[in-house]
This record gives sequence, structure tokens and C-alpha cells, in this order.
Amino acid sequence: MASEVRVNSITNRSGLGTVTFNGNASHDGIKVQGAIGIGSFTTAERNAGIGTAAGSLIYNSSTTSVDIYNGTSWYTLNVSTLGTSSNPASSGVALWDAGFRESGLYYVDTANSGVIQVYVDLTEDSADSTDSKAGWMLVGS
Repeated sequence: MASEVRVNSITNRSGLGTVTFNGNASHDGIKVQGAIGIGSFTTAERNAGIGTAAGSLIYNSSTTSVDIYNGTSWYTLNVSTLGTSSNPASSGVALWDAGFRESGLYYVDTANSGVIQVYVDLTEDSADSTDSKAGWMLVGS
């Protein structure tokens, strides 16, 4: 038999707001009013093994970003405008270094051609961001 815990509400326990649970519902029964705080760690602390369960979410104080663990690797949740026409990246590697992991069309400011839209492949994983496999670009004429 599975254990069950029912909580009707938690109010101002961390000074962030109110969390209310509907005892008759599953995950969709959670309502949050106000901010939710998550654990804050440096990259070194994160890499030392905290939050090793898939789905762990932290605020990375070294990079000022939110990171999520998929059970194998940490990834940055990216809300940046980098790679847009108003904020072009300097290269595909710059997108990689900023935490982008989704291949697609991005704007890059090239030395010779100015700002152009290119396809950037961000699927190759490499330990060294200077490796040409991390963020290569396909440029058409």
C-alpha cells in the first residue's frame, strides 16, 4: 500500500508566499502564490554531486542561471535573447558556452558579413568548447 501525505496549505514558511494543495487532486492540484525559492549552488558545488536525481533544479550562483539535471548531465535553462537579430551571437561556440543546446536558426555577427542568420548545430557534446564540433554553423550564400 502506498503512503500518502495530504497538506492543505503552507503559508509564509520561507517568506516567499503561499503554496496551497488540493487534497483531492494530483499534481494539477498545486497552486502557488508568490515566488518559489530553489537551492543556490556554485558550479563547483553542483559538480560535486548535489541533486543527483533526474529533474533536480538549482540556481547556479556562478553563472547566474537556473540549471536542471537530466539524470546524466546538467543543463542551463536558457531564457536569453542571445542569437536574435537584436542580440546576435559572436559564434556558434558562444551559443554553446551560453548554455544553448537546441540546434536551429540563430543570428550571428560575423567579422566580414555583419549580422547574418545561420543554422547552428548544437547537438555535439564536447568537454572543450573550443572543439569545432560544439556549435558549428551552416552558412548559405
